[in-house]
Formats: sequence, C-alpha cells, structure tokens
Amino acid sequence: MKAKKLISALLLVAVAGTSVAAATAITGCKKSTGKTYYVAPDGKDDAKGTKNDPLSIYKLLHTTGVAEMDTLQAGDTVMVMPGDYEMEAGERIIILTSGTYNKPITIKNADPTKKATLKFYEMEFSSLNRGVQIYGDHFIWDGVDIAGAGDNGMYIGGSYNVVQNCEFYDNRDTGLQLGRSYSDYTNINQWPHYNLIKNCTSYNNYDNETYGENADGFAAKLTVGYGNVFDGCIAYRNSDDGWDLYAKTDSGNIGQVIMYNCVAYENGFIMEPQQEFNKKFPKFKPAYEEAVTNSFTTRDGDGNGFKLGGSTMEGEVLLENCLSFHNRMHGVTDNSNPGVITISGVTSYNNAASVNNNPTSQEFGYIMYGTTGADECGNINLARHNYSYNHVANTLSVSTASNINVNADEYRGTVENSKLWGPNTTYTVSGQEEYNTKTGDYGTAGTMLVDTEVFKQIPAMNMGLSTTAHFDYRNEDGSLNMHDVLAQKDEASTYGSFVAKSKWEDYKHYDYVDLKKSKNADEAVATAVEKMLYIPIRTEACYQNFKAVTKMLKADISWASADESVLKVTDIKGTSYSMHEDITIAVIRPADADKTVRLTATIKIGKATRTKSFDVTVKKNTYRIGDFVIDGLDKNNSMIIDRGANKFDFRVTAPDVINDTSNSRAIIDPSYYDRATYFK
Repeated sequence: MKAKKLISALLLVAVAGTSVAAATAITGCKKSTGKTYYVAPDGKDDAKGTKNDPLSIYKLLHTTGVAEMDTLQAGDTVMVMPGDYEMEAGERIIILTSGTYNKPITIKNADPTKKATLKFYEMEFSSLNRGVQIYGDHFIWDGVDIAGAGDNGMYIGGSYNVVQNCEFYDNRDTGLQLGRSYSDYTNINQWPHYNLIKNCTSYNNYDNETYGENADGFAAKLTVGYGNVFDGCIAYRNSDDGWDLYAKTDSGNIGQVIMYNCVAYENGFIMEPQQEFNKKFPKFKPAYEEAVTNSFTTRDGDGNGFKLGGSTMEGEVLLENCLSFHNRMHGVTDNSNPGVITISGVTSYNNAASVNNNPTSQEFGYIMYGTTGADECGNINLARHNYSYNHVANTLSVSTASNINVNADEYRGTVENSKLWGPNTTYTVSGQEEYNTKTGDYGTAGTMLVDTEVFKQIPAMNMGLSTTAHFDYRNEDGSLNMHDVLAQKDEASTYGSFVAKSKWEDYKHYDYVDLKKSKNADEAVATAVEKMLYIPIRTEACYQNFKAVTKMLKADISWASADESVLKVTDIKGTSYSMHEDITIAVIRPADADKTVRLTATIKIGKATRTKSFDVTVKKNTYRIGDFVIDGLDKNNSMIIDRGANKFDFRVTAPDVINDTSNSRAIIDPSYYDRATYFK
C-alpha cells in the first residue's frame, strides 16, 4: 500500500470512531527529534517549516500516529505565527501522534501579544466536524484559539495534555470537550486522564441546528478518566452550560473532575440573536432555524453554570474557589449525580436569570430579573435526589428580592462554615454538621444578606455581551482576575470565592506536576496516579461509608487503615460498566468524640511504588441522614440502614452497618415504629 493510501485509511478509521491503537499509555521509547517548525496563515504544504518559509498548519498537525509518516515527533515544537488561519471545509485537524512523558510536543503562539486563531467557519454542522482532535498524549497547546467548528472546537481523547491561554468561541458544540477517542474504548482506563486546561475562556458556542441543547463552554462528560483539571478558566454566554460533567448509565462511572479558580456566568444565552450567529456560517441550513431567531435565548439550552454530573452514574467532583452568576438555570447543580461532590470557597449569585429579548429595547440582550414564567432554579442545587450526599464548605450564596425565580438553596450532606440562600433569609452554618433541606433542615435562619453591602461591585447586566473577557479579566500571566466583580468588601471573610488575585502564584492550585523528571515510564505513571488518587469525602468531616479506587490506569492500589475500629477496609468490591474498580471503606463512628485516622494507599506499577495518605476525621456518632432509629436501643446500638432503602417496604440488601458488619440483610417492619418520627 502506498503511503498516501495508508494515511487515508488510518484517518478514515479515526473519524469513524474506532481505535487504531492500544489504550492510552505513557511511553518513553518513541523517536525524538526535538525540531522547531514554523506555521503561518499563508504557509505552504511543501515549505521547509522555517520562520521565513513556514508550513501549512494543516499539513503539519494533521497526523496518522505512524512515526515514519508523520513530520511531528516527540520533543518537537510548532511555532504558530499570529493571524487568522482560514481553514477549508474538510480540514479537520486530527492529531494521532504523541509526545512522551519527558519529551512533549508543544504547539504555541509565536507572539502571545497577538492572536493566532484557527477559523473553521466553512465547516458544515456535523458531529464529525470537530476543529482540532487531540487523540495523542503529552501535548502542550498554548495560546492558539479555535473558532467556528462544525462541532467541538477542540476535542481531547488523549491524556497528559496541557491546553492553556486559549479562547474557544462560535463553535457549534462545546468549546473544549474531553471524552474517549474511540467508541470501542469502554474501559475508564482508556479514557482521557490527567489533562490540564489552564487559563482558557470559552464563550458563544451554540449548536444552531440542534437548538442549543449541547454547546457548553467546557465539558468532561460521558467518558472521561481520572484527574482531569480545569484551573483559571471562564465560561460565559454558551447556549447550554458553562461546565457539563454529565455521565450516563450505558457508559458507566467517570473519573473525578477537578475545577479550581473558575468562573461561569450568563450561560443558557448567547451573545447575539440566533439569526446573526447563523450568518457567520456559509453552509448553515436555514431549515434548522429556530422558530424565533431574533432572540438571545435558545429553545433547548439549559444554562447551568456548573453542571456537575447527570443521570444516575457516579462521578466525583471537586469545585474550589469558583464563581457562578447570572446563569439561566442553577449556579451549581449535581444534576442527579449520585457521586460525591465537594464544593469549597464558592460564590453563587442571582442565578435563574432571564435575558431581555425585546429587539426595540436599548437593553436588548441584557440580563434581567423577575420574568414571569421563567425557569425557577437556584444558586446551589445539591440535593436533587434522596441519594444525594455532598459536601458544601465555605460557600456564599446571595440573591436579591427582585430575582423572583431563585429558589432556596438545596443541600444534603455535610455543610461547613457557609452562608446559604433562602427566600428572604440567609441560612448560616457554623462549624460542621449534616443537613438535609429535603426535610426542611437548612441551618440557622437570619437576616437576608444585601448584595450591595456584601460585594464591591455587582455584575453589569450587559457583561456577557463583551468578546474581550479573556483579556479584561486576566492578569499579565494569564491568570484569573475578576477585579471588583462580586469581590467581597470583607477581604478577611471565610466564605465564598476570591478570584481577584494579581498573579498565578497567589492562587491555590491542584497539585498537577510535570512528569519530565520521572526516571522511566512506570515511574511517570506512578507519579500521575499518586496525584490523581482521591477519596470521595471531605476529610475534615467524615460521617458515612465511602468507596476507594483500587485500579487506576495500569496501577494496582491497596488500602490500609491505622485504626480499623473506626475506618475498616472491607472486602466489598464494586465496579461499573466503565470497569471502574473500588472497595468500600466502612466508617464506625466513635460514641464519645471525633477521631482522626490515617488511611494509606499503596500504588504499584511494574517496579515503581508510591504511597499516599489521607488523614480522615470521623465525626462522633449522632443520628444522621438516612438513619433508622429503633425505639429501645441507645445510640451505641442503633441500627444504621442504607440510604438507598426503599421507603415503602424498607427492604435493604446491603445496609451500611448492622452490628458492625457490612453484608447483612434486613427487613424492617414499619409497624414497630412511627414513620414520621423515625424515617428521615
């Protein structure tokens, strides 16, 4: 077979969504050239790739994954000259080649003071028409923007990649999305993991031929592995959600997604009326126009700031020091995710917002409140179901009386040091306690916080119409700086987000490390797993059993407790359709006082070994959400039943704890107690 035919065959297989290679793995043995190439908007296919004779960006980046046929090799650098790269209709950039843990491939803007943008507006609307698809590993994509793709702007199926300092806009699905490379990758360890999305902005993405239901700012959904991180990112005016972490039953559990120092605002609306957006695309099909096209609101877009899951499949989430405001639906929502969500240092303000769709108004397209018949949602929505059990810490939720569509905050699980919204009141939680708003348990009611007294600056109602947020709300080093927008007047406050710092180093970040210093590929995997490994609880306040991962990538993970009378490592194993593997850690709460116990994981792959420890504070025994209390038994002997119990016959197949065992069966006869008193 000739080289040209082989390349075509390989790319056809990739586009069709089936694998051409084995599962993602760290490798250190690939040929490395360490060359530097230049590309430019007027680059040529047969150029030398020098600054004076630049290559075509499509010619250089569109790769096969076959080293002998691809120009790009591990360790290479591509300098992207500023300007607009007007891509032809069929020019989808699919990257199948990879760098290595110690020699990544770097694609960077040659002059960060000017914009370099790949423009795909000639594409038709199609799920195959993603602008850039990175199926390879160990890439650094820096400062090169993507606009106008027929589907995702950028889609990442590979692992150990860094995307930073980029804008994604006008794409007809999510601006940047992570998900599996191929449909036959059904194992979570084949899905993208350990990717860092840093200091990026995604806005005005709208799937205009499916009425806005899919285009988010950022997404790590359906099929994502462990340890994917968003840090310092902004998502605004996307037709669907700011962030979407949806998981579904037929693909199984997804890995933990981490978000630090991120902002979501005015999602569920776009930046211009649909008819103006559609004019940008020469191949747009008018038959798919929405019924009303002179509107900033799409028919099917949701508009959550941070949608942290979905369906009934688990996916743990960590959301820290993040800000959400003026979104069409919820500011932060679990969206029925039964996994454990931890939010800390979050500010959520005046969500359930509307937009002015009156074309004769001087405020056409501005955010507005109080629209009768608009969606009724909340700032914090973390108790969608009875099985929800999440952690809320150091969180500030504020709304105004004029925003009549904001519901009271909902939370079920542990709450710590937070001020939460209820109509005409603010609920204050001091210390650490369990709460369940489904039973009216909100915390201590007090005087409603007044936004102008709390914040230095209230967001402008036309803030989301600006295309320059990526520059207006960032420092010189690219880090986030929202300036006075929803910055608290009390700078010593222990509630809410603080996203107006002056440089990257001033923020707390997830411990994402460069793997270049690893001695070999196994050491690199072990280091990555150590950083990705988590336990789905708030370690400062543990009340209930939890699960611990036992397999991550090719590494085996074993667990040991320093005190099995409090934290017991059981032999109860779990798995899902995605082949996520875990064991149950049983929590036996002390009767007299809180107790801190060290839980240690040992990570092994090949000859490489790492350990990681978690100091878990187990709270003393008090009745908690989901307990059944049987009359006549004292606290130390009370029967604790699985929170997933059927309300009507109370049959429990695997209760949390019955007489200190974890594998009993129980049938509770409701005639022995008063349901209203004992069932919570």
